[in-house]
Amino acid sequence: MRNFRIAMIAMIVAMMASASFAQTFDWLEGNPDQIQQDGITEQVEALLKLFSALSGSGFINTAALHQIGGVDVRFSFMGAPVPEKFRDIIAPPVIDPLQGVEFVPFAVLHGNLGLAPRLEAYGRFFTLPIQGEPGGNVTLVGGGLKFGVLRENLDTPALTLMGGYQTILVPEAFDFGRVSSWGVKAYISKAFPVVTLYGGGGLDRTALKLTFAGLPPDIKRDYSVTYPQATAGLTFTAIPFVKINLDANLGEFFSLSAGAALSIR
Repeated sequence: MRNFRIAMIAMIVAMMASASFAQTFDWLEGNPDQIQQDGITEQVEALLKLFSALSGSGFINTAALHQIGGVDVRFSFMGAPVPEKFRDIIAPPVIDPLQGVEFVPFAVLHGNLGLAPRLEAYGRFFTLPIQGEPGGNVTLVGGGLKFGVLRENLDTPALTLMGGYQTILVPEAFDFGRVSSWGVKAYISKAFPVVTLYGGGGLDRTALKLTFAGLPPDIKRDYSVTYPQATAGLTFTAIPFVKINLDANLGEFFSLSAGAALSIR
């Protein structure tokens, strides 16, 4: 039963603020023979949308790219209120993973490195320990490239295109398949004294390949969602090399992001 629990909610375990969350839920009640594959589809898609809303945000604090060798290291916190319609979708014997959850937090360590005059690489990382035996960590890793279409000057804003990939890694004992996400986005920004305004949006394609044997019926399904999202935000640079940013992300889930970065351009 523990493996089935991990299989059902591993894509959001990495978004929980405390590892203890994973211990407080009993995901099955009653007779597991009653579980039907089609009965979990709607809830899994809701979880994938929530994952897309959070993992698909917090990518930038400006559309301006770094010079060759320039770096930016940022800690970003994201959070999304859970609309009531997503809190009680699935029926017994599976307890809804979002039942009673009003807000889901998420955090990543995000880095950027200037590769060429119009090209930049980024990476992101987050890990969370699973309490109890056999233990291990649920880890999010991702990366991609940014291409500068326009360089900012007095007359024009910066415009950047980006694309990347993210996935969740789980211990072998909880290897339920794979959660992965591809994203393509475009961002624009304009810098003013102390403040930079930025905005943009794009699409994230998130997929869950779920394979779990041992419960009747065996579960082997592929799920995917395409999630559009728009972003608007601002960045403060009151201290040299230090940037603080805040933004709002609009999609089927509304989310907020905040970040603090050390940036050497």
